[in-house]
Amino acid sequence: MKNLDKSKVIMQIIPSMQSGGVERGVVDIAKELQKQGFKAIVLSNGGIMVYQLEEAKIKHITLDVKTKNPLKLFCNIKKIVKIIKENEVDVVHVRSRAPMISAYYACKKTKTKILSTIHGPYSLKFLKWQNFMPKRFYNAMMLKGDYVIAVSAFIKDYIITNYQPFFKENLQDKIKIIARGVDLKYFDDDKISISRKITLSKKWGLPEEKKIILFPARITSWKGHEFLFEALKLVKNDVICVCVGSDHGQNLVGKIKFVGICKEMPLAYALSNLVISASTKPEAFGRVTIEAQAMKKIVIATNIGGSLETIIDKKTGFLCENKNIEMLAKLIDQALMMEKEKSDEICANARKHVEENFSNQKMCDETIVVYRKLIK
Repeated sequence: MKNLDKSKVIMQIIPSMQSGGVERGVVDIAKELQKQGFKAIVLSNGGIMVYQLEEAKIKHITLDVKTKNPLKLFCNIKKIVKIIKENEVDVVHVRSRAPMISAYYACKKTKTKILSTIHGPYSLKFLKWQNFMPKRFYNAMMLKGDYVIAVSAFIKDYIITNYQPFFKENLQDKIKIIARGVDLKYFDDDKISISRKITLSKKWGLPEEKKIILFPARITSWKGHEFLFEALKLVKNDVICVCVGSDHGQNLVGKIKFVGICKEMPLAYALSNLVISASTKPEAFGRVTIEAQAMKKIVIATNIGGSLETIIDKKTGFLCENKNIEMLAKLIDQALMMEKEKSDEICANARKHVEENFSNQKMCDETIVVYRKLIK
């Protein structure tokens, strides 16, 4: 089997290689493909993460697959056909809707196997029109390949509920759930020194006497900032909530501090006593919950979307009723006042839970199993 795989070429297509969880997944899978004897190619519009591919000697091809211009999408079909032929590509893996249009028709012309990964629920709204039909057909392009990878059971249910009526084939049969993975060597609390924690704490200007609640979330209406801030008013413990991921250029007096983007998230998790995921709309998956658990931290998350799949309530973390301010405040106090023996037990369970279900290696291995099925 290994000898046969050496000649097989897998090309991943992503709009750009700037930064983010999807891009990290592309790099991880490309590296694992190479490790297992495949040839890996990434096609994108470019970005700062291309250097990671170049360092690993993985081929990157630059093409404007980020465009949504209909004329450019049409022109890209011919360009992708040429790339597939020149590189003898066996499988194309697409991670976004616009490039899927060009890639799908290029693969039809070249009789190349194609699959997609759906990383989140797509909006069905266009301007003021809800359930705008052309938008639904645009989204449905992601389901036209030979396989569809959904990042959670929540996303699989979303796909079947919203798009099955548009397909004669049973979508259930072509959708494979592959959860996102976390790099367990990178997100490892044992590798974080006390001196690094002290340095970051000073940089952020955190008071020594307060317990630290970490809230990694960009500022957007559904990430739950208002929900969490209202709950903090009821929290009895002396805490400071560190908001990572966005910077409003302001800090709210007392319990809340914005610190902007942090490039060393394992260190940020290590510094905290508690991690919150307060999204008021369902997360497709939610990397924060698995990263924090990998770092042996107690996580409190709303009981919707991907968190229902990544957290075992009261065993690896806590689930809070969505928008229940009083319950969130109580859970925060409960977690911070927990006896050390019980806290250590939950933290150990959390790490083990991620190791068994959400490791980067597991994600890569399961994805490559799908590639092998398409190649046969």
